[in-house]
Amino acid sequence: MSIEFGSRTTLSRIITYYHNDLDWNDLEEKMNKVDQSIVDKEYGDCTRACIATILDLPLDAVPNFMQFKDKWFKVFHNFLLILDYAFYGTGFPRSVDKPNGHILSESINVNGLVMASVPSKTFENIGHSVVINLDGLVVHDPNPNKLWQDINVLQSGELKHWSFIGPKGMEKEMERVKQDRQEQDLQFNRQYLGDSVYINTDGYGGLRITTENGMVGDPSNTIYLDSHLVDSLLTYINTVDRYVTARGKIKGQEAIKGKKN
Repeated sequence: MSIEFGSRTTLSRIITYYHNDLDWNDLEEKMNKVDQSIVDKEYGDCTRACIATILDLPLDAVPNFMQFKDKWFKVFHNFLLILDYAFYGTGFPRSVDKPNGHILSESINVNGLVMASVPSKTFENIGHSVVINLDGLVVHDPNPNKLWQDINVLQSGELKHWSFIGPKGMEKEMERVKQDRQEQDLQFNRQYLGDSVYINTDGYGGLRITTENGMVGDPSNTIYLDSHLVDSLLTYINTVDRYVTARGKIKGQEAIKGKKN
């Protein structure tokens, strides 16, 4: 698949939810990698360099958002709108602790690229912006030291979050994708327990127990148990099972003893 860079038209900003359709070799070859010019804990312009890289712009065409301090996000948001792009939210990796997190490979993106946040390897207790592909590989670390370059931060667990950036007017599409994902999650490994009760896993050790005895679609009809609650439930079931087994043995022994008497 050939990817055209350099044009600011919406058509050249390919939005895909299935990363297998992208030619990563072509992407790497044509990507305009822009390095940050300021390496500083407070005013570093790594975010600026990432936006320049993703939108195929020179560094000086993008504001250093960090210079605007607590107003930085407003400047960031408005800058994207001027270029016919928009910020649609923040994605967090799905994990055991965040079973309702997002799936990176299905994220809204610009030409298969997203801006992500990872821990800084230059300064302590601060984040650093990098450009990753939909597999989680850092394809561009804007810091000249390149300490994050070619590291898969999704696999390493070092991906903190990423930005949903895409062309303006994607709100309905974002909502549709969200609803589709929720429906897929609900149907994942669904089994019928009986009496209109269903159970399914989230793939990370959690369980959803749903009953259709009430109003269909009513949130009160679903109970979600995270992995810790599942462990507690299994411990309780094992305890009850041992108790029932012990009681059965006692009753059996009493029955045998009564016959002898």
